[in-house]
Amino acid sequence: MGFGWKPYVSVAKRRAQAVGKMNTLKKKGLDIQPIEIAGRKIAHTFWGQSWCSHLEAFSDYANRLPRGRTYVRNGSVCHLLISSGEIKAIVSGSELYDVKIKIDMLPPSKWSSVKERCSGQIGSLLELLQGRLSNSVMAVVTHRIDGLFPAPSEIRLDCSCPDWATMCKHVAAVLYGVGARLDERPELLFLLRGVDHEELISADAAAALTSTDSAKQQGRRRIATSELEDLFGIEIQEEAEVSGLKGKPKTTATKPAIQSAPKIVTKSKPAVASSPDRPPTAKAVRDLRASLELTPANLAALVGVTAATVNNWEKKRGPLNLQPRTMKSLAAAMKLTKQQAHKQLQNQPEASSDYIAVVNPQKLKKTQNKGNAAMAKTSNLPKIADPNIQTILAQFLDESAVSLKGSAAKREDAIDWFTDCLNNYGHQGLSPEETALFDRYYDLEGDSHKEFCQVFGPDKIIGSVSEFVGYYLIRKVMGSPTSLGVAA
Repeated sequence: MGFGWKPYVSVAKRRAQAVGKMNTLKKKGLDIQPIEIAGRKIAHTFWGQSWCSHLEAFSDYANRLPRGRTYVRNGSVCHLLISSGEIKAIVSGSELYDVKIKIDMLPPSKWSSVKERCSGQIGSLLELLQGRLSNSVMAVVTHRIDGLFPAPSEIRLDCSCPDWATMCKHVAAVLYGVGARLDERPELLFLLRGVDHEELISADAAAALTSTDSAKQQGRRRIATSELEDLFGIEIQEEAEVSGLKGKPKTTATKPAIQSAPKIVTKSKPAVASSPDRPPTAKAVRDLRASLELTPANLAALVGVTAATVNNWEKKRGPLNLQPRTMKSLAAAMKLTKQQAHKQLQNQPEASSDYIAVVNPQKLKKTQNKGNAAMAKTSNLPKIADPNIQTILAQFLDESAVSLKGSAAKREDAIDWFTDCLNNYGHQGLSPEETALFDRYYDLEGDSHKEFCQVFGPDKIIGSVSEFVGYYLIRKVMGSPTSLGVAA
């Protein structure tokens, strides 16, 4: 009953094979530039996020791009090179596939319009590349039609894989990979569109970038002192002030070091707030998770909230507005060592009604009433022994609460998240056969959902992919014959 498929090869094994092939290409002189994503978020900066958001805004791409998110997150984009008008990449699938994407150059008239509308509003090259721009400039450069990003009509896609779709998962992964690459090198966007980003800097900013008289005489531009201080987080002694202290060379040499040292230390010190008087920030939560080596689900269990709540904390700007009980729990967690935190998690009861919704019929009923992926029956559900799987299922139901109300892209987000969870926990709770089936579903070329339906039979498939994953988890992990009965 193989349906003509090749023998199943796990993602990890395929990735190892791809690394070997890429090393061979590297020895032949190819400058390998892989895309490596840390965490679930593909892009973090203004330019990277704007690239991804721009492409997702077009209906032509909305239902196709999500197929590449899992691929780019799991490191399948082995190589990505951006040059003038072209993106070349190598993506690992059933084998290595070559992806080539042609991008039209930005028309001179459009570039002139962008420069004119941004004139005098961009302070420096540093501000431009870091995305520290005013709202008016952001609106200009990210405009859907007249901005810097290409429209679908200006993009031509090609992949060597056998998938008949114009935008296969490999092409989609590369397009998301470009967003991640722009995080590191935003100037590549201007190279891709064939324009010079320095032309956007105003005449005033160009003057600010010029420092000493000698540099002017030699025709060289230098970054101004204020820009260096901002970039490296240090204080630099002004030249005039130094020359005025000629009679005290020792003081001149030591004083700047004494002044700048505290600032450097302060910037590198983790900003973890442990006092109720200082509400924690997103960075404090991220630092806490990193220091304790916890997943969002682990920290959620420790504090007594859902993993979705922890994810939301880490994305918010400014101080977090927490309930007193949650604030107290988080402050207590901040005082734990890594060993203490892990021991506390191990000693927790298998089913905590504070954060594991799967054993709480009332929460499941509430989820179902909202039109989400919930189970038709909740009273006969057995408890799961593994607390990790309990937390995963609980959060999956929470994620589905949002995804099933939204677009196909949001449903794919829930699927991506669910896959990441199982990967992070090493498929705990699944047998090797079940793991292989689950992985095969996500690794198939072409219309994977349709092919997977052929394996399980139409009577076992419920419709939307999100519902199917919930159904699969319940049947395979919980061993329950319960099926889902909610329309997408």
